[in-house]
Parts: sequence; C-alpha cells; structure tokens
Amino acid sequence: MTVAEALAGIEALFADMRAHAPTGEGYTPTDEEKAFLARLFAAQQHYGQDYRALVDAQKAAGETPRSCLPPPGAHDFKLEDFLPLLRAVPESERATTSLREISYRFFDQQFRCE
Repeated sequence: MTVAEALAGIEALFADMRAHAPTGEGYTPTDEEKAFLARLFAAQQHYGQDYRALVDAQKAAGETPRSCLPPPGAHDFKLEDFLPLLRAVPESERATTSLREISYRFFDQQFRCE
C-alpha cells in the first residue's frame, strides 16, 4: 500500500464520519471501510513485526538499535498518531512512497532511545 492509497482511504472514512456527525446518527463504517481498515491495521501489524525483527537483529549483532521498542503488545497503534506523518509526505511523493517506509519512520520517532 502506498501513502496515497492509505490517505485516500483514511480521508474517505473521515469524510463519511463527518457527514454523519451533524445528523446525530451513530456512525457505522461501510463494509468497504471496514475492509480498508482491516488491511491498514494488518499492514501496520506486519510492518511492526518486521521492524521488531530488525531491531532485535541489530541488538543481537551488538549494534546500536535504531529505536527502543516497548515489549510486544504494550503499545496500540493509533491512527491519529500516525496520520500527521502520512500527511507530511509531499504530494509528489505519495504515490511512490510505501506505507512500510512511513511506518518505519513512525516507529523510529515514537520509540527513540533516550
């Protein structure tokens, strides 16, 4: 998934949520929105596992790890924390920038070693 695809799905979801807000109706995602969210969160989980393996390999090799991750399961992915990083990617680069690349940047920033 590219940044452009992720942002398009997220923005569509938010637009649908905003459209329901003034009516006072409870918002229920459509099947398409649920499928998108499932793909997005599955990708994030996969990238998180790959990233953890990379950090663990750095530690095992005696290298300084690129970040200091919390224990598995100790941190929940929150879309509102991730979205600003997606939006920061210049529009000209969104179609060619992978969600994996931005996810790794996110992990680098969220879990800096202090």
